[in-house]
Amino acid sequence: MYGTSALWRAYLERRRAAVGGYDLNEPSSLGVLRRNLGITQTELASRLRISQSDLSKLERRVDWRLSTLRRYIAALGGDLRLTAIFRRR
Repeated sequence: MYGTSALWRAYLERRRAAVGGYDLNEPSSLGVLRRNLGITQTELASRLRISQSDLSKLERRVDWRLSTLRRYIAALGGDLRLTAIFRRR
């Protein structure tokens, strides 16, 4: 299954370290962030008051609602900041 092997996760983590961030267009990005913070799916699901299986599905999503992403980041102990960059034409 996509994104579940240890080899695949290690590749993604090395890639993120090289570019210095997490790309939310990659399905496993938030799961990697959660694991890097030492938080299990069960623990985070409890904080969000959802089931572990629902959290697993949520972490595989690519298209996030801003309100859901804000709650997820807050449950990890972070603050969500959104930046828009406009390039001149």
